[in-house]
Amino acid sequence: MSTFHRYVRLVALGWGITAAFGLFVVFAADEPGAGMVLTVVSVVMGAWLLARPGRAGLVVSLVLGLLHALEQAGYSAADVGNGEGGTLVGDQFGLVGAVVIVVGAVLALRARVRESRPVVPAAG
Repeated sequence: MSTFHRYVRLVALGWGITAAFGLFVVFAADEPGAGMVLTVVSVVMGAWLLARPGRAGLVVSLVLGLLHALEQAGYSAADVGNGEGGTLVGDQFGLVGAVVIVVGAVLALRARVRESRPVVPAAG
C-alpha cells in the first residue's frame, strides 16, 4: 500500500469519527436534523474516498473538514464560556474527527504530488 493510500484511509477514518459524532448529535443533543445531515455527508464522503481516491475527494474533504473544525471550535469555545462540560466533551469529539480529516487530506494531497513527479536521473 502506498503512502497516498494510507493517508486516504486516514481521511476516511476522520469521516467515520465525524459520522459517529453526527449520530451523537442525533440522539444526545436533540438536534436530529443537523445530526442526520452530518452523518449522511460523512458516510458519503468516506465511501467516495475509499471507492475513488483522488484529488477531487481530498480537496472537498479538506474544505469540509476545515469548515467543520471551525464550527466545532466555536461550539467548544461557547461551551467553555457557558460552563457546559458534557456538551464540551461531545464537541471535542467532533473536533477530533475534523482535525483527522484535515491532516489526512493535506498529507494525502502532498503524497499524491510527490508520487506523480517524474524521476529525473542525476547528471553525471
